[in-house]
Amino acid sequence: MFNVPIKHVLLTAATAVLMVSCGGAGNDNDRAQALVDEATRALESRQYTLAATLLDSVNNAYPHAFEARRETMHLMTLAREGMTLDEMRQADSLRVVYQILGDSLARRLELVRNPVENYFVGPGQNVDARKATGLYGRMMPDGTIYMISTLVGKKSNHTSVTVSRGGESATTATIAFDGEQNDRSGGVEMINYTGSECDTIARFIAANPGAAYSLTFNGSTPVTLPLPDGQRNAIALIAEYHQALENYRRQSALYDALNQRLEVIRSQMARTYRDSTDLNTSN
Repeated sequence: MFNVPIKHVLLTAATAVLMVSCGGAGNDNDRAQALVDEATRALESRQYTLAATLLDSVNNAYPHAFEARRETMHLMTLAREGMTLDEMRQADSLRVVYQILGDSLARRLELVRNPVENYFVGPGQNVDARKATGLYGRMMPDGTIYMISTLVGKKSNHTSVTVSRGGESATTATIAFDGEQNDRSGGVEMINYTGSECDTIARFIAANPGAAYSLTFNGSTPVTLPLPDGQRNAIALIAEYHQALENYRRQSALYDALNQRLEVIRSQMARTYRDSTDLNTSN
C-alpha cells in the first residue's frame, strides 16, 4: 500500500542529484535527463514519492533544461496519480475497518423508542433516569452523544458533574439552573448535556473503561459517589462507537476528496500526454 519511507525517498533522491551533478561530463541537459530517466524507473517500480522528488529536482536544479522539464510535466502527473491512488487505497481500507468495528459495537447497543426521538443505550441501561442517582450515557441516531446527570434524595444544586480517577478528571460544561435543561423538581436534580457539553467525559472514561471512577455533582453542596459499573461501561461503549463513526466518516470524506483530486490529475494527464512518457502507473 505504501511506497518507501520518506527518509529513504529523500536520501535516494539526494544521492541521485549528487551523482548527476558531480559527474563532470555532460551539460545540464544531460544531467537533467539522467534525473528524468531515474524518475521514470521509479514510476515503473511504483515508487511514486521518489519519482515526484526526482522530478522536482529537475525543475529546481536545471531551470534551463527545457526539454527535460517539458518531459517532467507529464511524468509528474503520473507520479501524483500513483500517490493519490495509494492514499485512496489506504483511506478505503481504514473506512472498511471502522465500519466493521462500528457494526460490531452497534450490536451491543439497545435502541430505545421515544415519542420525541429514539436513542441508543448500553446493555442494561434502558431505565428511567429520574429514579436513580448516576450519570447516564446515551446516543442519538445521528451519532451525537448526550448524558443525563441525576441526583435523587440529596441536595447539591449542581450545575455540572465531574468524573475522576486517581489524580485525573473530566468535567461537563456548566449548565445554569433554568427549570428545563437543568431541572430540580420532585426531589430530583437532573441535567441534560449534549455533544461538546459532555463528550470530554465520554472520551475520558473510554480511555480506561475498566477503571473505578468517582462521580461528583458540582454545586453549592458538592456530592461525590462511586460511578456505577453499568453506567461506566455504557458510557465507554457509546464513546467507542461514536469514535468509530467519526473515523469512518473522516476516512469516507478523505476518500471522496482524493477521488476529486484524482479527476483533476487525470485531466492534467490528458493535457500533458506525450508518447515518450506513456507509462502505466495505475491499476
